Amino acid sequence: MSSCGDYLCASGAACATSCSGDASCRSGYYCDAGTCKAKLGNGTTCTLGGQCTSGFCVDTVCCDRTCGGSCEACKGLGADGTCTPSPLVKGADVAVPNTDQSLGLRVLWADTQYALSWTQGTGAGSTQQFRVYLGLLSSPGVITAVTSVLLTQPPAAPAAAWNGTEFLLSWSTPTAVQAQRITSGGLQTGSPLLQQSAASGLALYDLTWNGARSQYGLLSSSSAGLNALRADQLGGAVPGSNPLTMATSYAGAPAIVATQQGSYGAIWASGGTVYLALLDATGAKVGTEATVGSGYSRRIAWSGSEFGIPYTTSGGGLRFARFGSDGTRRGSDVALASQAASESWVTWAADRWLVVWAQGMPEEIYAQFVSSDGTPLGGASRLTSTPTASNFPTVAFDGRDFGFTRYEFTEPPPPAAWTWSAYFSKLSCQ
Repeated sequence: MSSCGDYLCASGAACATSCSGDASCRSGYYCDAGTCKAKLGNGTTCTLGGQCTSGFCVDTVCCDRTCGGSCEACKGLGADGTCTPSPLVKGADVAVPNTDQSLGLRVLWADTQYALSWTQGTGAGSTQQFRVYLGLLSSPGVITAVTSVLLTQPPAAPAAAWNGTEFLLSWSTPTAVQAQRITSGGLQTGSPLLQQSAASGLALYDLTWNGARSQYGLLSSSSAGLNALRADQLGGAVPGSNPLTMATSYAGAPAIVATQQGSYGAIWASGGTVYLALLDATGAKVGTEATVGSGYSRRIAWSGSEFGIPYTTSGGGLRFARFGSDGTRRGSDVALASQAASESWVTWAADRWLVVWAQGMPEEIYAQFVSSDGTPLGGASRLTSTPTASNFPTVAFDGRDFGFTRYEFTEPPPPAAWTWSAYFSKLSCQ
């Protein structure tokens, strides 16, 4: 076999002496201004993927992989040519109003703005009042509106969901699950809607919007156990409930998420074990629940093909589990923290997971990216460093950055009681 050096044969036995494209060059070479040149190694300056041995030109250098996800770069973070996760940087804190002695602060992204929900009790005895709140923040993190509903009974932590047009803020008192429609501008529409009633012992745990079915999915607990409920697009209750657990099975901090197929995934903890159940579009449980692990969890997220669940283990560590839409575990659970971890949260961020959690004594908040296949990306980012305890983090992805909430707890000298406040911050890639 004759050799034409860096070129391929032009025709017959003749060798080409110039190129018009990469196809004119032999394997391992590319065409540059009519000349075949050896492909470049990782870290070398490039303009096109075809110039690189790896096939990837990212951030003007040849890169070891596609490296096109959020919060990663192939130049300037680690060794040039190696795709490296970018550390998360917390922006300025925005104090959330009316959060002293409050509960259940969480964040969600609603197309163009963030929304926060929480509850607060004030006063004592005959002057005691309870309110559930929805606060709106612009993308940069400026509070633009806060609305609240006054209640006569103490509520459990509320939950909110966005249906593409308006919000539904839902909460429970000891005898009822209720909801309030709220416009994108923060104005209440109509009166509170009744979702479920019972003589006693009723609590709402979570709420999600199911875009495929144009309905809300809710989880509530009563003397009969944990149940899945539904509400229509205007917040009206859809008759009937579906039991997930029985009265003898206590369900701690359950959470629910909808898939794009119109089904749901729901988690809860009982007897020191976290469970996952698949629900159909009506909220009915499909098959038998799967065991996630021993411990505690309060959040489940959906990537488009898998469920992601962080859970605090019985030994105090933090692990991250993935389950497919069929309810089977995907790969091995990933250890994110070995000890002293507590409350956690997770969101899907286009091509990866972001998990946040509290850890240490006093607690501080950490964040970790996890790839779609369950591999931790880089090291954990420490988001807080304060003399007070930070806990109960939540996070939401806005398409580029993240909205992040947390509580800060302060223990004054005795006999004064603990005080706490809540903050919203933007998380951005460095």
